[in-house]
Amino acid sequence: MVTKRSRAPGLGDHGFTLLEVLVAMTLTSLVVVTALWMASTDVVIARAAPEAVDVQERARVAMALLETDVAAAGVGIDHGPLAGSAARLLPPIVPRRMGLSGAEAASVARADAMTLIVPADVSGTAETTASVSGTTPMVTVAAGPPCPIGKPFCGIPAGAVVLIADGTGRHALYAVTDVSGSSANLRALQTSAPAFDAGAVVVPVESRTYYFDRTNRQLRRYDGYASDTPVVDDVVDVRFEYLGDPSPPLRPKPPPGQSNCLYDDDGHVVAPLVSLSPQGGSLAPLPLDMFTDGPWCGEGDRQFDVDLMRVRSVRLRVRVQATLDQFRSTAPPGVDFRTAGTGRTAAGLVPDLELTAEIAPRNLNLGR
Repeated sequence: MVTKRSRAPGLGDHGFTLLEVLVAMTLTSLVVVTALWMASTDVVIARAAPEAVDVQERARVAMALLETDVAAAGVGIDHGPLAGSAARLLPPIVPRRMGLSGAEAASVARADAMTLIVPADVSGTAETTASVSGTTPMVTVAAGPPCPIGKPFCGIPAGAVVLIADGTGRHALYAVTDVSGSSANLRALQTSAPAFDAGAVVVPVESRTYYFDRTNRQLRRYDGYASDTPVVDDVVDVRFEYLGDPSPPLRPKPPPGQSNCLYDDDGHVVAPLVSLSPQGGSLAPLPLDMFTDGPWCGEGDRQFDVDLMRVRSVRLRVRVQATLDQFRSTAPPGVDFRTAGTGRTAAGLVPDLELTAEIAPRNLNLGR
């Protein structure tokens, strides 16, 4: 006969106490909340990452274009009495908008606009065989060497832009509308152009004006003629600063017997300029007001303050912001954000990106 032993009630089969249940639920909740928070943060960061890459790419594109064109400023003249860098004859960098549309007066100097004369894709240098005047002239050039044999208008095709300059500082840009033999019809890319004597140089170039469209928050590029297009969107600041030779400019120096803004007919300096103090190197800062008080060289729309001939280096600054408001902070504009947005989560914000560079164009520094 088997006898069953009895157990005291509650021994070996008791459950969790209320306190243990509460502790377990609290720990579980903390783990779940932490996991959800980490997951939501990862989602926010993941959404912001492509925008951050886009900001970096747009800033990089803007700076690359500016650096390339500023470095190329100035044109090499292949032959003739004016052979060499065109920076000896005129300023290849001017701090204002120039061209057929929206051109600014010579007395204007802006920190957010810059017009450059850069080499064109086509080559060729010629000299005019007769005087040139008017805004739609017919120009005939010498067809001999070094012009390519059998190439009309020294190989400069219709559609190209050419610079015509003499040694006095007078210069103008023209679009080549059609070519016939050694002659071409030109259209001035300014409303007023000076007259040139026979022997003035003709060189294919391109005009590039970069400027900040503050209303539309764009960096734009204008070719001085027909094309005015945005380069980069959501730009919140563009600034150009200039450094140059502390010594007064000695060019443009006109041919013997001619005068200009710097020299009289006998070759004597008539407009002595101040010397500057270099800061942190061999160059001196050139404030914008130096470019608006004369003496004035050249004629017509491309008249310029001769202090622009001092320029040797340009500092570039471009600041780009996130495209969508949700990636910019709601806080008032400050160091990280130039314009406020709707973003409230720090992990999901994409600060503005500002890039800077200093470029010393080769053609402006020959012989230094």
